[in-house]
Amino acid sequence: MTGHPGWDIPVGLGPEGIALDTEGGRGFVACSRSNHVAAFATADGARLWEGAVGKEPIAIQYDHARRRVYTADARSDVVSVLDAADGSMVAQVAVQEYPAGLILDHRAGKLYCGNTAGSSVSALDVAGLRVRATVPARLGAGSLALDPVAGRVLCANFMEDSITVIDGDSDRVVAEIPTGRAPCKVVVDAGRRRAYVADSLVGEVSVVDLDRLDITATMVVGGAPVGLAVTSDGGVLVIVDRSAGVIRGFDTRSGSLVGEVAVGDGPGDAVIDPVDGTIYVSNAGSGTLRAVPAPAWAAAAGPACAVPVPGVDTPLVGLPMPHFALPDMRTGAVRTIEEWQGKKYIVNFFASW
Repeated sequence: MTGHPGWDIPVGLGPEGIALDTEGGRGFVACSRSNHVAAFATADGARLWEGAVGKEPIAIQYDHARRRVYTADARSDVVSVLDAADGSMVAQVAVQEYPAGLILDHRAGKLYCGNTAGSSVSALDVAGLRVRATVPARLGAGSLALDPVAGRVLCANFMEDSITVIDGDSDRVVAEIPTGRAPCKVVVDAGRRRAYVADSLVGEVSVVDLDRLDITATMVVGGAPVGLAVTSDGGVLVIVDRSAGVIRGFDTRSGSLVGEVAVGDGPGDAVIDPVDGTIYVSNAGSGTLRAVPAPAWAAAAGPACAVPVPGVDTPLVGLPMPHFALPDMRTGAVRTIEEWQGKKYIVNFFASW
């Protein structure tokens, strides 16, 4: 596989959220001040189409099953639904005040929307394009992440320094987790049972245990972290520092800095292509989208196992292999999954009865 050439293209005013269609070689970026979505080819950045949405689109999601793009339009209080083929408007669904976060649960067929001024999360049925439930959160409810293993949604409450945890089956709150100051982004590493929260006002990232639902560590990253992405093996956390105009990589085991790349002005969101490790960054200050070829320090982002598998109804397909260790029956030495990292092998589960 050849490396990505990298590029930097204008997409519109105030680009923020990014979504990828890895199967189709496309990407989509929500331009908050141009009130449109720009579609681009991931190979070379060629513009494919531009679709008008509501006012101030911030978050964006791509639905591979229905070939649709969803945006949270903050100053219109709606979720816009676009046809991914040409950017034409399919529908707009009214939600509560100032929607700024989205996450799609493909398995359940639901789209969750964080309503920042409404202190709530709207749960939308993507088949019927209607609100099924409105879940109370806290003031500043915005960035959302999905834990597909536990079937839970995490909502970052920017103004109240907390994470609201929602059960996806009942759409009810099951926990409230205190965080650092001004949590503005949350991402999940389901394989390692962790979530990471960007505490933007204190230059830190809170590490959440997804099973215990509490903070287990704090990573000091500096600057103004506003965007996060984790490599497919969970080894590197990519942090977008809006104040410095860079993305930085941190080792998730030690919390140490492993690399840095300058991007554009006022970067906000970042996503990692699970196929080739390219990092896509939206630069709100310069109105551009940059494709950063996989840095050496983020080489673990390459395995294609993180690509969603359409039509397979299980939360574990597409996730990295979780850590496990077992004693060798011959020597007694403990063997771990890391010994075979990057290799092909067969696991034979044998029952002795």
